[in-house]
Amino acid sequence: MVTFYALAPKPANAVFRIPSSVLENGTALDLLRHFNAQNHITQGQFDAKSLALRLVVPDDKLVSFYITSFTRSDGNYGTLTSASFNSARPSSTTRAKRTRESELMPPPPLPAQVRRSAYVPRSRAPVRTYFARDPPLATYRFRRYVPVRNGGQLEFELAPDWESILISTDWEDGRNKAKAGEPFHETGYIGSGSAKQVVYARLGDVEYALGQSLDLDLPGDRHHDMLAEELRNLDFGEGMRKEFCELANELKIPLPDFRFNLEGAILGRLDSLENSANPLPHGEFLATRLLPCGRANQPIQKFTGNDDCGPPPSDNITTVLHAFSHFIAVYTNKDTILCDLQGMADRQNVMVLIDPQMHTSEPNRENRMYWDNGPTAIKKFIEHHLEVCSENSVCTRFGMQTLRYSCGDTDDTDDIRPSTPPPRTGNVRDRSSFSRSPVQRKKQKPAPLRFGNSDSLLTVEAFLKLNDASRIS
Repeated sequence: MVTFYALAPKPANAVFRIPSSVLENGTALDLLRHFNAQNHITQGQFDAKSLALRLVVPDDKLVSFYITSFTRSDGNYGTLTSASFNSARPSSTTRAKRTRESELMPPPPLPAQVRRSAYVPRSRAPVRTYFARDPPLATYRFRRYVPVRNGGQLEFELAPDWESILISTDWEDGRNKAKAGEPFHETGYIGSGSAKQVVYARLGDVEYALGQSLDLDLPGDRHHDMLAEELRNLDFGEGMRKEFCELANELKIPLPDFRFNLEGAILGRLDSLENSANPLPHGEFLATRLLPCGRANQPIQKFTGNDDCGPPPSDNITTVLHAFSHFIAVYTNKDTILCDLQGMADRQNVMVLIDPQMHTSEPNRENRMYWDNGPTAIKKFIEHHLEVCSENSVCTRFGMQTLRYSCGDTDDTDDIRPSTPPPRTGNVRDRSSFSRSPVQRKKQKPAPLRFGNSDSLLTVEAFLKLNDASRIS
């Protein structure tokens, strides 16, 4: 309920309630006349048309309101400001404060309006994908091998669907430049190792490093076995990394980020080698995600050797990877060692390990890959590491010299520690969460002994025939 009162000078500052009957239908001039008739105002106020009103509202119903305009009886417009009122007469300070507040209050919002703009939006260029390299490319059809778990072993089945991959065609030109010591990073040639060559490839918007054997005379089935075993090494290394990092988290040991270059790897078989001016030497390939390998990027960093751990570590990541090698020996009970650990940082500065090799406990040389030097190499690798294991801070924090893993219900944990280890409580863990069955490899025909360089390899038989021919002439 809202009640209006008039503040009149007669008697002094008297307040009179205005009946609602006067307020319902009259104008502001009618109200002025009513006050004059009741002698609530002076004749001068009446002549000046000056009237002071006070609006009284109960505290619980007090709100801010707007009266934007009213029409006077003479047809002219007058204005009132918004205000909040109390039932008691405010002091002069309060009136001044309310006046300032009313002046700061915004006007009522305008109704929603929709207008037409003459602005013409700029055309946006399509999003462009930038590649690390842009050599000439040829399209190859291929089918990928799908990995299938068979116990602890990774097997591969050829998928029925065909896909397309772009492969560089100037890799041979780049290889010749690299041999001559000339810049080659603008070509599709990425590099070569002792047994494999890597060239640039692209699948959709993803860049790859596509690897094949340097041995041009290697039979197709042998080449497939080699590439498949390399992919198994990556898979095994990544599984062991997860176990290693899980234990580190449990022991609250901080580790730098590292991983194996397994995600997105493709083992594939090409449809044809005849659609390129410079065809690839083999029909199958192993492609892994391309890492930064431009002229300005850091070269591949070597962390362990093939026969031993290499020199004592001088940085954090090498210290961790030496401890990681020790962990694999402990976890597998000396059945397997990953060696030749090397890699480079990706664009997120995470160390990515590539092309690891492996020594296994397989006693028969014919059943091992060319890089696998068997139980003797495992023993040598471990003994070399144990010479400096106590100086490895990560090995010490893991308690690596007393750490043991049991497999199932058996306790086949041999000692992997010096003859006089430091006294401490045993540390036996279960390794059932990640299992790789004892190495069961497909029996392979041993590689023939070859002579010559990687561009011109001769078998022993061909070499002897060549010598016989030279003697005859």
